Amino acid sequence: MPMAKQNSHHDHRRFVIVGGGPAALACVENLRMGGFEGEILMITEEASVPYDRTMLSKWITGNDVSKI
Repeated sequence: MPMAKQNSHHDHRRFVIVGGGPAALACVENLRMGGFEGEILMITEEASVPYDRTMLSKWITGNDVSKI
């Protein structure tokens, strides 16, 4: 499903998400897939962008880690 892009000129709402884990990532994805065009601010201590840790751990099992 395509995700909406931010359009702060049209949608002045803002969501603040605390944390950068899988639930936060799912929240952001669902907001955009649902058509939300407002601002999304994620507050996290992570130095990298969010990623699905559960899917990564399932992929590593039995696969060559050097391909990551």
